Amino acid sequence: MPPRYNPDSNPRPATPSRSSSQLPGGQGAQPTGNPLSPISPQRNANQSQSAIDLTIETEVKKVKDGYPATGLITALLKHIGATVNLAPRDVYTSGQVYFRSRMVYDGIHDLMKKVDETNVEQLDQNWGLFDKYTTAIPPLERVLLQFYKDFSPDASRAHAPPVDSTHNAVIHIHTWLHEREMLRTALKELTNDAFKILSEDLKGYLVADHLEQRKKDDIATLRVLHELVVQNKLSDKDIAQEDNQQLLNDVKSGVLVLGKEIMQKPFMEARQEWNHDQDVHDCLYPVRHSFCGSNRPTMEELPAKCQDMGCDEKNVRKHIESSSGQPTPTSEELEKQFAELEGLLQNLGVTDIPTAKEMMDLIKLAARIPRPYGGRSVSLIKALYHLDQYSRKPENSGVSGYRYELKQTMKDSIAELNAVKSAAYNLQTFSLESNDYKKWKDSLRQLLDKTKPLFTSFGISGEWSTFESNFESTARVDETHMEEGRKRLGFTSTK
Repeated sequence: MPPRYNPDSNPRPATPSRSSSQLPGGQGAQPTGNPLSPISPQRNANQSQSAIDLTIETEVKKVKDGYPATGLITALLKHIGATVNLAPRDVYTSGQVYFRSRMVYDGIHDLMKKVDETNVEQLDQNWGLFDKYTTAIPPLERVLLQFYKDFSPDASRAHAPPVDSTHNAVIHIHTWLHEREMLRTALKELTNDAFKILSEDLKGYLVADHLEQRKKDDIATLRVLHELVVQNKLSDKDIAQEDNQQLLNDVKSGVLVLGKEIMQKPFMEARQEWNHDQDVHDCLYPVRHSFCGSNRPTMEELPAKCQDMGCDEKNVRKHIESSSGQPTPTSEELEKQFAELEGLLQNLGVTDIPTAKEMMDLIKLAARIPRPYGGRSVSLIKALYHLDQYSRKPENSGVSGYRYELKQTMKDSIAELNAVKSAAYNLQTFSLESNDYKKWKDSLRQLLDKTKPLFTSFGISGEWSTFESNFESTARVDETHMEEGRKRLGFTSTK
């Protein structure tokens, strides 16, 4: 048995760079001489198996359980680590995809923890962190869902193709090329800006060169293919053996030339690189009382603090005098008068209804809600934050009177999302057809619909469709990723 090869034998640098040799699977001596020199296929398989034990299998031990919002990612990382290491081919390249995916997972959790540990005063700063990590979760799920999606740990994924027929050998090589493209695509997708903005250190790992690992994997496979042909193991009735086995000689030459080209030049792969609530009550109570038909106060009876706050005495007096001596209004008249009073409220100088605590509670709740509710919960929270931020701006003080309705909508959302968080949940037995899922699905939609009148009241009704569209899009991601994830994890569908 050859000595076990350890690609992590040299310590990882404190500051990541773009050099591929600093990543798992990036160490080891360069092959010299004939890149396809005779080598035992069994020996090569053993070496590859040892290497994968030190890459994916080692990396999976570093995957820690985190917040429920990343529960599907956690499950996929653990599942991949327990299955892909059964196959020797593409060991270094697959290790790169897994390592970088785990690094993104850790980066997401670092931001989630920071948000969870900060306070209300840092709401807007926390929002930036929240937006980053929630944006990164869906594309990382997608990378992992596609990672060896069609893989099954059987002999067809060894380095050497079957020798019983040329047809099976061709299928084997075609599968290798398909998986090679899958890995290239995964590494490209891991350079997504949604991942790189999680942290500057993480960005260094994600954009590091991976072509050296790709080259090592291809050399290993081509060596085995070369030996297979040299030893004439592929003997099939479909191969024309006459003419001094010219077909086999051509294959030998082609494989050898390809191997040498790989050694001599790099692959040309695409890269990318106030609370004054009591004041309000004290000020508005006599105004409201003036509509009740009895014991109407005079202006002199209005609290001094009301006058100090800049109430429009002329308008208040007008309401009091107009109601003096009149019969008690009907309910319809009261509704109309209260509607007029609502407009008066806008000019009473009370513009700050605090919502920071509610908004912070919502942001922290998002990390505790799993698929298939997580995406829609985030969309709802983003809609509420947009309304909150818009109505807090001084230039939009004219809509500040509607912030009470916004605050109440936030409270309703907190109560409902807490219920979603506490609901019974089992990834293995979950079903989109279950009554429980349908209940929470309708509940989340109703919460979003409560924000629509606020968009109208704030004078930005045209923006509602964007948030509704985002909600519907995340609903599809919630359901699609949940179903594909359960299939990938081997859970049968529960109807």
